[in-house]
Amino acid sequence: MLIAAELDSGASMTIVTPEKAPLELFGKAASEKVAALLRDHNVETVLETAPAEYRDSALVTTDGRRIETDLAVTVPTLTGHLIPGLPYDEQGFIPVDDFGQIDQHSREFAAGDVTSFPVKFGGLATEQADVVAAAIAAAAWAAPAPEPFKPVYHGTLLTADGPVDLGPGAGGSEPYAWDPAEKVQGKYLTPFLKAADPAALGAEE
Repeated sequence: MLIAAELDSGASMTIVTPEKAPLELFGKAASEKVAALLRDHNVETVLETAPAEYRDSALVTTDGRRIETDLAVTVPTLTGHLIPGLPYDEQGFIPVDDFGQIDQHSREFAAGDVTSFPVKFGGLATEQADVVAAAIAAAAWAAPAPEPFKPVYHGTLLTADGPVDLGPGAGGSEPYAWDPAEKVQGKYLTPFLKAADPAALGAEE
């Protein structure tokens, strides 16, 4: 959105994504809002395919389409950092179950970007960590069994006209007041960050 606002009048932008709708993981209301914003900024979307290569001034997609363009920008492919003694999938990420327990390891857990969960997102990492903490407490101190990890997506889309809320229920008319302390949504981390002294967080004991 920010780039589109800076384009010259004769330039255009196209986004290629394997999604069925823009940012579909955030739900129907948020996706429809993003689609409308893209249309308003004259950004074309090519859905349900992915870039394969850039050749002869064209982006070639996996289904054989050619998109004539002067410049192509792609996000990097994510790969995990292998940790000796732990299992990993083809991309190098640690496979875990819905409680964060590592496959074939009864006492080891993992949360966040290191895991095989396909979406790498700070808010989801804190949600995973909450489940892992509850699972460890249940195993160690007979605490109540935790609920399995059910991701809830919270996000903010930055545009030239201001931030747009993409959290649950996005699409209403209420303005979204962005607070850096709430950039990462977590049951325990968010209130901790809001109450903490920023200078003290980086201070040594």
